Amino acid sequence: MQALPQLEQNRTVAIIKYECTARVLQRRAGLLRDQVAAVEAGYQELDEERSRLRRVIRLLQQKLFGKDQEVKQLQGKVTALQTENEALKADSEQSKAYAELLEAFEKLQRAHATIEKRKRELAKNNQSLGGRVAHTNRFRKERDEARAILAEKQEQIAALQSYSRELEATNQRLTQQLNRLKVS
Repeated sequence: MQALPQLEQNRTVAIIKYECTARVLQRRAGLLRDQVAAVEAGYQELDEERSRLRRVIRLLQQKLFGKDQEVKQLQGKVTALQTENEALKADSEQSKAYAELLEAFEKLQRAHATIEKRKRELAKNNQSLGGRVAHTNRFRKERDEARAILAEKQEQIAALQSYSRELEATNQRLTQQLNRLKVS
């Protein structure tokens, strides 16, 4: 380089500077292109990941809303079952009361027939006692009938209480199933 004249040295240095600067700029441009490509690839990956996450969120929302609908349906079923249970209780109580009345009526008819027969026998045997015997028999009859009816009613009350406990247990079981479905 020192053997060259000054003008050639300046040109050579300028060419070397230009080449070096051009190579540096080319290298920098290549690195920047690589960085841009990497950023674009990262952006595209993030965009794909965001799309995938949105799909997952939509699926989760659908499942959650599906569970809410299922819970609402089950709540409706529980309400319907409770209403049906109350209706069945009322029907059961009504039919039991009717059956009890029929049974009590039949017993009263039998008792009445028996008492009437007995009255006639006593009237024949005890004509001298007259009205006292009839009054005493009537009082005894009413007392016996009242005792019989009281015993029957106590049995009916015990049966109804047992049936009510069974229905409450069924309601509790259904409520627990509903609560488990709400939790899951």
